[in-house]
Amino acid sequence: MSTMRPGADTARAWMKLFQVQGKLKDQIEADLKEARLPPATWYDLLVQLRDAGPGGMGQQALADALFLPKHTVSRLMDRFESQGLVYRKTSEEDGRVTLIVLKPEGQTVLKQMWGVYGKRIEKILGKALDQREQRRLLQVLERIERTLHKQ
Repeated sequence: MSTMRPGADTARAWMKLFQVQGKLKDQIEADLKEARLPPATWYDLLVQLRDAGPGGMGQQALADALFLPKHTVSRLMDRFESQGLVYRKTSEEDGRVTLIVLKPEGQTVLKQMWGVYGKRIEKILGKALDQREQRRLLQVLERIERTLHKQ
């Protein structure tokens, strides 16, 4: 039985990806905290719900989209609902499925968070990469994401 191991470049790229992502996340979290806004995970969830539209999104689909455990999403949705950011409704197509729908109050929080989040992204990615490089980075990350979904 042979054990596959990544090559040196693959291992370095993997480590660099996590180091950069961690540093960016720390900076965004600090910016959001300074602005007295919720953590970045909230933003990621709110964006998914916004993009789902008025029909909402199932909790499992939300968890899958963000690679988060379902119990984490469930706990956050309870909190979002108690704060008036979302509401739950039963799917018309499958009565066993509960959909989560973003309310206008959730849209407001999302816009506030984007004001802070977007500035940090522009400050880092906007200055480090030109548009062509940004598109290429997106393509590479989307390819990695597709591979993850096949696992």
